[in-house]
Amino acid sequence: LLQDESPYGALGMAGNVRERTSSLFDPEAPEGDLVARGGCWQDLGPATLLPSRHSLSRTQTDDRVGLRLVWSV
Repeated sequence: LLQDESPYGALGMAGNVRERTSSLFDPEAPEGDLVARGGCWQDLGPATLLPSRHSLSRTQTDDRVGLRLVWSV
């Protein structure tokens, strides 16, 4: 594997910004926070790893969070 390649062949998934997802941080709170995955330019240590989870308010915006658009070809 390349250094920034997932086991599925996805590239560029680490660093830059955390990825906003539609997953609930706490599944028992359907109106609660969402999950942001991965690390960003400001994180240190384990928070930089792709599997890391961060709680994200539905209205939160800042320069550490982005999103990834995906479509099937």
